[in-house]
Amino acid sequence: MSSMYSLSQTVMPVPCKGSLQAKVATANLRYDRVKRITPSNQDIPAGFCSYSVEQQPRYLPAGWSPHIQPEGQRYFACDSALHVVTEANLYLPEIQDRIEYWTREVNTRLAERKIGLPESAELFLELDEYSDSCFYYLVDHAFRVIFWLEPTTTTMLYLMPSVSLSHLRLALEEQYWSHLEFYPSHRIERLSLRLPELINVFLHAQVDTMTSNVSTFPYNAADCEKFLGILKTIQDEKTVIDGYSVCTLARLWIMVLHNQHQTHHGEEVARLSRDQQILESSTPTRRRWLYAPLRHLLFKIPAYYEDRLEDLFTDRIVYIHQWRDFMGECREEWKQYGSWTLALLLFNALLLIAPGTSTLVAVASMFVCNLAIVSAAALFVKHQRLTTYIASDLATHLKDEQHDVTGFQSYAIQLSLPKALFIWAIVISSTQALFWLQSATNGFVPAALVAAAAAFCVLCRACTLVRSCVASLTSICSRRGEERKDIFLTLA
Repeated sequence: MSSMYSLSQTVMPVPCKGSLQAKVATANLRYDRVKRITPSNQDIPAGFCSYSVEQQPRYLPAGWSPHIQPEGQRYFACDSALHVVTEANLYLPEIQDRIEYWTREVNTRLAERKIGLPESAELFLELDEYSDSCFYYLVDHAFRVIFWLEPTTTTMLYLMPSVSLSHLRLALEEQYWSHLEFYPSHRIERLSLRLPELINVFLHAQVDTMTSNVSTFPYNAADCEKFLGILKTIQDEKTVIDGYSVCTLARLWIMVLHNQHQTHHGEEVARLSRDQQILESSTPTRRRWLYAPLRHLLFKIPAYYEDRLEDLFTDRIVYIHQWRDFMGECREEWKQYGSWTLALLLFNALLLIAPGTSTLVAVASMFVCNLAIVSAAALFVKHQRLTTYIASDLATHLKDEQHDVTGFQSYAIQLSLPKALFIWAIVISSTQALFWLQSATNGFVPAALVAAAAAFCVLCRACTLVRSCVASLTSICSRRGEERKDIFLTLA
């Protein structure tokens, strides 16, 4: 295969000692670069950018042109036999040599393997900042996927696991749209952006989220309506699609494809509702020996939070709007019970000076009130920023809180502390009535009340045991009857 372009007719690029390594579009390091710059004062020539001619023009190799991504990142594209895209600074001669070397290397491998790429193919190159190696992937705009020249695995590329080749294709198409989001300002007229289909996706999602509380779409109905307004504006008012429109549509397609891969869209086992678990759990949740008594001591409030957290993080997938609603409820609850606990604390402090009050009960209630207030404040501080997290950050947070064996048991206990401790403080404070009665009646009425309460508890427990025994006997009799019926039918 002939060379894609020629940077120099006489000087061959110096061979690099590094290697050509596969990568994916989402592994782009543009948002994590460590390189720093120092702005300085500049001399401004007369007529700068007007009548004055640039004294030192910046030249690019033949076929290359600069472009700017809507976010501001500059990149370069080469329109030749095989289109090339790179963010490397081609205004520097040494960078030009390295890009030419790796482009020739790709062309050599294509020729050796007798691979003929379609006209819709595009090569992306990224020079390694710490070595002479180069990262690459190839894009097919006709089939909307990225691919490589060597066999590789999803593990090596840090792609999400898949269950089939069609499922894997969704992940590769997501990478394609990520490439288009990063480099949208060239070859625009040759792109198929599938705008009508994207509008239909959001129309269906809007209806789905309005009619179901367990929709698998990552946005709620209000967000879908806003996105539809943007998409219809692009469709109706934009006569020419530019880089801004391409970047916008690509980003929305990324979200749609990522969601489809997570929900196994089009597969034999697809996630049809948000709370539907379709993945095998390698380690089923086990109960800690302390969890059962703690759950009862905390009035089974942790069980509610554990169920909510399991529902929010089904198959380790979290939806932002569902999490924000949950966090809103939690923060409101912590605020409410924190204020009630503070009022109860002040009430117990006043009781210390009242006649006939038990100091021990008042101090114990005040201690529990302090624990409730501290736990509410700690939870507020811990979750202060979680309402603004993106989905990936929320997933990381929930993975850290979810134990491999016991699940969300510890986290559920933490979330339930303000409410449960407030109830305990109320229970302890209410025993002050017994001491007031003792002071007024010389102890006869409180003793009678305590005895009555104990008898009531024993009676309730006895009723529960009798009911359990009756249910067991009924089950045994029913099973014996079925066994006799089977024996009779066998003999007949």
